[in-house]
Amino acid sequence: MSFFGLSVATQGLYTARGALDVTAHNISNAETDGYSRQQAVQQAARPIDNGTNIGMWGTGSEIIEVSRIRDEYFDYKYWDSNTLLGEYESKALHMGQIEIMFNEPSDSGFTTSFNNFFDSLQDLSKNPADPSYKAQTVGMASSFAAYFNTVATSMNEYQKDLNQEVKQLVGEINDIASQVAKLNDQIYTLELSGLKANDLRDQRDLLVDELSGIVPVDVSYIEDAHGYEEMVLKINGETLVHHNDYNTLEIVERDYKKNPEDADGLFDVNWSNGNPFDINHSNMSGELKAIIDVRDGNNGANFNGGVKQYDETTGEMVIEGINRFDILPSGEIEIDGVAYKYTVSSYNDTDNEMTIILTDKPPAADITIGGDAEIGESLTCKGIPYYMQKLNEFVRTFAEEFNQIHMQGQLEDGSYAQEFFVTEDINNGGGSSMDLNDPYSYTQITAQNFAVSSEIEEDHTKFATSYSVTNGESDNQLILDLSGIKDGSAFSNSDPANYMEMLIADVGIDTMKANTFYSNQNSINHTIENQRLSFLSVDLNEESMNMVKYQQAYNVAAKMISVFDEICDTTINGLIR
Repeated sequence: MSFFGLSVATQGLYTARGALDVTAHNISNAETDGYSRQQAVQQAARPIDNGTNIGMWGTGSEIIEVSRIRDEYFDYKYWDSNTLLGEYESKALHMGQIEIMFNEPSDSGFTTSFNNFFDSLQDLSKNPADPSYKAQTVGMASSFAAYFNTVATSMNEYQKDLNQEVKQLVGEINDIASQVAKLNDQIYTLELSGLKANDLRDQRDLLVDELSGIVPVDVSYIEDAHGYEEMVLKINGETLVHHNDYNTLEIVERDYKKNPEDADGLFDVNWSNGNPFDINHSNMSGELKAIIDVRDGNNGANFNGGVKQYDETTGEMVIEGINRFDILPSGEIEIDGVAYKYTVSSYNDTDNEMTIILTDKPPAADITIGGDAEIGESLTCKGIPYYMQKLNEFVRTFAEEFNQIHMQGQLEDGSYAQEFFVTEDINNGGGSSMDLNDPYSYTQITAQNFAVSSEIEEDHTKFATSYSVTNGESDNQLILDLSGIKDGSAFSNSDPANYMEMLIADVGIDTMKANTFYSNQNSINHTIENQRLSFLSVDLNEESMNMVKYQQAYNVAAKMISVFDEICDTTINGLIR
């Protein structure tokens, strides 16, 4: 007698039970983020020779593998799409915040404060000798300046907030790299012993999903010396994780500002080994890229020009063909890619040349006449430095135009008036006065420190309303000329209101564009995600059918065991009798 049939039925029982266990695992993880449904791969067990010429005896079934139902193609599609989504979503959010800062349209926005100021000038022109109208005009001028102070201060603080977000994202990248490396080690160890680390692989892929929203990712697998799989995870084309070894990023506080409008203490991102992390690479995208763009974006308006002449004895260098002259009094400049410390000597507006002093005084052999001179980096995107530069350009031009007329007026004692618009530093006893003969001196004025002279605010008699005290109290020509600035063309051949309206519209268009990109990419990402989930996610209806199917197989296998048990019982007991 043989117990072979009983053994075959037992194998069927074990196989059905194993398949039920896998089904139960799927059902319990139906709502687990990143979980890939699993499948018990079943096959016929190895048959045996029955000792005859009629074939071989089947030995039942067995589960040879619990496989993970996942397609790498959909993963790669999702990671690429998610990187773009992370960038557009972040840009839409931060551009929306910048748009809010301009506070237009509102009762306290630019249009209202601008119109109130010039309306007060019109009223003053009708009553130039009335102190109350003077006081009203000075008050409206202060409110006008306060609008720019508020917007610029908000932007400056927001740039600092974005800088902290850069720090936070770098920390997240490093944390993910550490976790992926640990999981790689665990997966390798388990699978080295012949097991399948499906759940650990899911955890690893979920981390890559998260990372793909921050930076571009590229995942590949290579074989080690023993033929086992090792994972290589790259970000922005550079290796972040190689099996159980990983690199980290670090933030480095800048020694010098790259844009004159930058807040102090902005961070650059480097690899921890000191190599730079190319955040502005053409293939770079993701949330980190978006935050850098909004924080540093200057729309290509970083300082640049060509070296005209250089004196190695004094360190004096003349740079011609410059695109802007409102650079910081001191900082760092690159000459043909080599960084030097500089201080500003003078600006020649006639020839559009800037003279600086290279404090390092490099030898003339190191400087190429005609070479490129550049401060910071040219970023084609529009961010806080770009909008701040536009605001600074407005207040500087407006202050210079207004002061030029006001300083031609005479006060009651016959002396000429001083500047009407200055900086907060000058009001507090610091900085130098504005010099109409030196355009560079007006680069001291920024939207953040733009102010009415404290002397005029405290003593309205220092606000000139006439070109000459001999013209009488009713002379209002100076006030009319000041009012004429409203319709002047000093702002890139447009009037002040139109300049600001175009800037505010520019912000609105950029915000709308960012929202459109985000909406479109969100739809694309949703479609790709659904495609991926349709393949890897748990379908409860399907699992319920599998549960019934395997339950029936289990019951039938158990019945077969019962049948063989009766056969054995009858045979053995019959022989005894």
